[in-house]
Amino acid sequence: MLISDDSPLRRLPSELNQKQKFYLDGIRFSIEIIDLAYLRLKQTLYNLSNNIKSNSKVNHLIFVSAIHDAWSLIDSVYRLRGLIKLCPGIKQKAPGIILFNKNTRDTEPLRHSFQHLNTKINELIKLNLPVWGVITWIAVLDPLSNSAYSCAIIAGTIFNNQCSQIINPAGKSLEIPIDLITLTSGGHSLCLSKIFDEVNKLTKNLENELTKHFKDLPCAGADLLLFLEITSEAN
Repeated sequence: MLISDDSPLRRLPSELNQKQKFYLDGIRFSIEIIDLAYLRLKQTLYNLSNNIKSNSKVNHLIFVSAIHDAWSLIDSVYRLRGLIKLCPGIKQKAPGIILFNKNTRDTEPLRHSFQHLNTKINELIKLNLPVWGVITWIAVLDPLSNSAYSCAIIAGTIFNNQCSQIINPAGKSLEIPIDLITLTSGGHSLCLSKIFDEVNKLTKNLENELTKHFKDLPCAGADLLLFLEITSEAN
C-alpha cells in the first residue's frame, strides 16, 4: 500500500483550513485509486500469464478487468496532477513536485485520447488501432529460470497489417513477476509501471513534508463508515 494507516494524509489536523483539507483528501483518494488499480492490474496480468502458460481457459472478463484498471490508473494520475497543481501549501517549485510533473506529463495526451473517444474514432480507423488500446507486459513466472514472457492484450477487433509493440526486456531490470506494463492507444504509449513508481515517490515526499508541518497537531476524523439496521414493526 502506498498510504499506510498512520499516514499524515489520513490524519489531517482539525485546525487545517477547509480548502486544504478538501484538496488533500482529493490527493489521498487519487493516490489510493492508483494504488488499487495498479495492484489489481499486476495480479490480473500475472493470473492471465499463468493461465496462458498452462493452457487453461481464459475468461474474456479478465481482459475487461485489465483494460478497466489500466485506464483508471491513467485517469487518476491526470486528476492527481491537477489537484497537486492547485493545492494550497504545496510548493510547485519543490524538486519532488517538478520531477513528478515532468515524469507524468505524458499521461495527459493519453488520457485525452480516451476521454474524447467519441471524436477520435476516425483517427483510430486511419491508424488501424483498437478502440481501447493495447496492454503489453513482461512476466517472469519462474524466478529461478532464465525465461521471461512478453505478452499483449489487444482490446478489440484485430485489423489487417496491425502489429503490436511487443516489449523486449533485454538489458532492463525487472520487478518479478510482472513489470514494464505499458498501455498504448491513439498513437500514445506509456509505461504504467514507471508512472506508478513516480506516484510512489510523490507520496513519500508529500508524507515527509506533511509530517513536519502537522507534528503534534490534533487530528480530525476521517473515512466514517455508517451501518444502521432498520426494522419494521410487526403487524
